[in-house]
Amino acid sequence: MDKLSKYLDKNEISDVISRLKSKVSDLEKVLAYTESSCKKEVENIMTTIAQLRGRLDVLNELMQIIEMSEKEESKESDKEE
Repeated sequence: MDKLSKYLDKNEISDVISRLKSKVSDLEKVLAYTESSCKKEVENIMTTIAQLRGRLDVLNELMQIIEMSEKEESKESDKEE
């Protein structure tokens, strides 16, 4: 601090400290907003993933039904021949 006082007077040092506190406060606000925004985005992504998994399950069930149907049709056509 003694080195600073050689270049700046007490009021200037107080002003620098005040501005730094303000900048830190601003950065904390930005960080809080960014964190909140990211949490919302992560929640949206997780919801989308859950929806896609649900659709994938439905598609897998449909594929199984189609495969079973094809097997039964194949068995019936084999019997007819």
